[in-house]
Amino acid sequence: MGRLAQSLEIWRRARLWHRRFRHCLPSAHGRRRRLARRRNRRSCLRFRQARGRRHGFRRRFGDVLHEEAEILRNADLTRQALLDHAACAFAENGFERAAVREITRRAEVNQAAINYHFGGKEALYREVLRLAFAALREASLLDEATVDRVGREEAVQLFIRQQVTALEKHDQLSRYLRILAWETLAPTPTPIYLDFIASAKLPMLDQAEKIVRRFLPAGAARAEITIATIWLTHQVAPFIRHYDLLSKPPLNLTIDRHFIEQLAADVGRMAVAGLNARTTAPEASSYYAEAQMA
Repeated sequence: MGRLAQSLEIWRRARLWHRRFRHCLPSAHGRRRRLARRRNRRSCLRFRQARGRRHGFRRRFGDVLHEEAEILRNADLTRQALLDHAACAFAENGFERAAVREITRRAEVNQAAINYHFGGKEALYREVLRLAFAALREASLLDEATVDRVGREEAVQLFIRQQVTALEKHDQLSRYLRILAWETLAPTPTPIYLDFIASAKLPMLDQAEKIVRRFLPAGAARAEITIATIWLTHQVAPFIRHYDLLSKPPLNLTIDRHFIEQLAADVGRMAVAGLNARTTAPEASSYYAEAQMA
């Protein structure tokens, strides 16, 4: 009985102590709050350490990264300036007469910049050709579906109009068309242009060929189709090539939107008449067929 009484006394004192000091004991909720605060302190400590490392990295390498970004930005600007001024030089003088010294003088860079960014004058010309055909493709009013959908005479009118549009956007497209015109007047001695034409997709020539095929007999010779295609694609070329002379004596033409609309209508009408006249001249097909057989 002594042990039982002793155990009861211990239990009674424990209950009294618990009632008196229970507000000081850690509860489950209190433990969770303390653990959460501890985790937050650790997270804040890790965040401060990481932020300190980032700030230290910026203090160490921030200037270097800024300088590298500035160098890359200047390199892009230099490359674009070379392309812009090279396109102007090639449009004015053709590939052969366009001088590297003049291109770099206009771009305000040294001559080594062309070799650094492009590898030489020929590679620069190839890049300008790529930009030219991309710009002409973007400005095109025709696609294969439209050529097939509209009538053949309307297709000719649209084809001529999309070339005359270069006069309206003279600064953007005309210089590219003048570069192509130079290849007709004074072909590049090196096979740069021919290699580019062989490897690039040229929607203008494809569209012109599809249009002239609709005017020619079904069995037209390949030589006849090629000649008609070249003829159609060069209907507007003289006006683009000599754009700067149209408004000067002795022509004194007023180059405005009305003139461009009238030019597109007149040239388109004459091109349609020329192709229609070809359909009524079957002797030409027989000549080309005989020449091809020979």
